[in-house]
Amino acid sequence: MKKWQEERNYRRIYNEAGEVIANIITVDGVDVEVAEDVYLAYSQADRRERYVREEQFSGKLLSLEQMAEDDLLPDYVGAEAAPSAEEEALEREQAQSLAERKEMLLLAMLALACFNIWRKVRRKTRNMY
Repeated sequence: MKKWQEERNYRRIYNEAGEVIANIITVDGVDVEVAEDVYLAYSQADRRERYVREEQFSGKLLSLEQMAEDDLLPDYVGAEAAPSAEEEALEREQAQSLAERKEMLLLAMLALACFNIWRKVRRKTRNMY
């Protein structure tokens, strides 16, 4: 095992022909055999973490703005999150309340219009007698 491999908690075991026979990730001191895709995802994440750490130590700053300018941001960064159940419930309640108020306002306006018509008719009929 090479020195750089000693620092990692994952490794591959090969047979005499050089073929991979096992992918091992050490978790809390216990070696766990994992599938190829799990091993690849784990090792890729570890490499990415080391790369970012080395970039930070080199004095190079990472920023979302620079990544956006370089067109390196994944689609989900900066995307609006789906509203929570509480937000949706409040919006529905507010929309229902608004609809009820509009209905009350329309009824009040109709009642006022009817009252004005009644008042005009009353004035005309009062003058007729």
